[in-house]
Amino acid sequence: MARIDMHNWVATSLALGLLTSCFVPKYDEFESETGGAGNSNIGGATAVGGNSSVGGLTAIGGNTNVGGTSSTVPGGTSATGGTSATGGAGGSAGVGGITSVGGARATGGSINFGGTSTIGGASTTGGAGATSVGGNVPTGGSSTSSTGGANGGGGANGVGGASTTGGTGNTGGSRPTGGAGGLGGTSAATGGTSNAAGGGVTGGANPTGGSSTTGGVTGAGGTTSPPVPIQIAAGHQHACALLSDNSVWCWGDNAAGKLGDGTTTSSAIPVKVQLASATASVKAVTAGYSHSCAVFSDATAQCWGDNKYGQLGDGTTTNTSTPVPVRASASTPQSNIQSISAGAQFTCAVVLDSTSQKNIAKCWGTGSYGQLGTGVSCSNCTKYPSTVVTDTTNNTLLSGVSSVSAGSNHACAVLTGGATYCWGSNDYGQLGNGSTTDSNLPQRVLDGTSAAISATDVSAGGFATCALVNSGVLCWGHNDYGQIGNESTSMQELRAVPVTRAGNPIQSVIQISAGYHNACAVLTSGDVYCWGDGASGQLGQDLSSTSPGCASYSHCSSTPMLVNVLSSLKPNVKVSCGNQFMMAWDDSGSAYGLGTDFPSGQLGDGNTANDTNFTPVPLSKSWLNQ
Repeated sequence: MARIDMHNWVATSLALGLLTSCFVPKYDEFESETGGAGNSNIGGATAVGGNSSVGGLTAIGGNTNVGGTSSTVPGGTSATGGTSATGGAGGSAGVGGITSVGGARATGGSINFGGTSTIGGASTTGGAGATSVGGNVPTGGSSTSSTGGANGGGGANGVGGASTTGGTGNTGGSRPTGGAGGLGGTSAATGGTSNAAGGGVTGGANPTGGSSTTGGVTGAGGTTSPPVPIQIAAGHQHACALLSDNSVWCWGDNAAGKLGDGTTTSSAIPVKVQLASATASVKAVTAGYSHSCAVFSDATAQCWGDNKYGQLGDGTTTNTSTPVPVRASASTPQSNIQSISAGAQFTCAVVLDSTSQKNIAKCWGTGSYGQLGTGVSCSNCTKYPSTVVTDTTNNTLLSGVSSVSAGSNHACAVLTGGATYCWGSNDYGQLGNGSTTDSNLPQRVLDGTSAAISATDVSAGGFATCALVNSGVLCWGHNDYGQIGNESTSMQELRAVPVTRAGNPIQSVIQISAGYHNACAVLTSGDVYCWGDGASGQLGQDLSSTSPGCASYSHCSSTPMLVNVLSSLKPNVKVSCGNQFMMAWDDSGSAYGLGTDFPSGQLGDGNTANDTNFTPVPLSKSWLNQ
């Protein structure tokens, strides 16, 4: 990606906002016209943001019960589908950050630009969906019924009950790993749909980390439950969603083909991504500044959109409006990808190292600020994934990585145990190491006492970063819009400081998302608090009302503000921030946009007016008309 001169970039395109702050490069800080999203989370928390982790254990299907003797059935009767199980505990989100809130949650992945990180909920025992007599049953013939397998923890796939005479058994199918990803961060969605042939059960979609929806009815003349969004990643001026039927849909600006529908035509309603042929289910999506990616359950990934700096990872610099596989080399697909996060003009992923059997971080695309973390700074560093190292002398790998989040021009990772590192651009202290010096090697994040922090999730935004620490939030970096959330008007914080209200740190936080100039946190109660830039309505506050203010601008807040307009989505709300807009959704399939709706239509409500929305507008369910 061309180096983004953030201070001039904002003039041509609204700041990139992937993580909670709606990661969008500052107008004057992106050097290129396609200024990187990355955790600038460009637009997405997709953002660019959290990392997604891989799902939970696979649960074995329920016991098969012997059914009674069926009566004479002319032609066979249709069966009512069983209910699907509640999604398993989500892993940390990767790209595009990103994860959902549901139930008691495990630590979700961080969200990047536009990405949302979620804390996957602990799954409950999936309901047994008893299959009824499937197919045609001969008169007087007996058919046994079986109970559908219960979904286990972590969105494990449950094996359906044994098929019976006259009817096929059901295969439970839910996807692992929770977490939504945005720009710079991915989260993996939990859930998935289980289907059965010939009178089997169609399980309801399991939302990320949350409760499953009611399964539809299958069989002759039956209908299935409509697909619902289980993860959304907000990027720069576009967003993408993973649906419960395993399809991916994107909307908004389509420069360079980042909607993935085979065109470069923008769309104010979701359009279906033409994913390359794959035998595995989609685990999570992420939206960066000008490209998007998806990671699959077989640990492969595909990306689409702008590829000027090789940020698609396919070994070329050719833009593509249809997804292409991420490759380790020209002849070898990159394997073992656990999560992925799209930033401004670069991408990072958590990859299982086959030698050490530990997770490492790999990045590709532009590295002009050192955001690839390889010890080298260059604009056209690599078109294939390159390993992040802590030193170049001994080539020591950053090992034990649980999540990674790509922001505007920097990236961060959380290791097993909580150690948090950042690398890349540091002009506003977004690396959190007490300096303003860029680094092409990972730097340990410090708190106000210069002690190393221990986090469970991290979300890299435009020029600030936030981390989930002990159910509270610490942020560092640029604070011109109050995006640090510490009730301060200081222009920058070089170390991690607590996000506070009336002097008290906010608590019971289960998800964070950092965007371009703002950030948000979701509490266990389902309350959503946001801080930073609100001039486009992305804080959910009426612009005619008084704003607490911040260092340099109006209609922004350095204090977390309760977003009352999202209360209808409680308690299982999830959010993903992009560039001057955010997306919010819940387990039932309700999804809304908030903030600026550019002519490209990044709120996905069908509106192309360049208007401001401080009350949520519903996402168009255009997939129902496919």
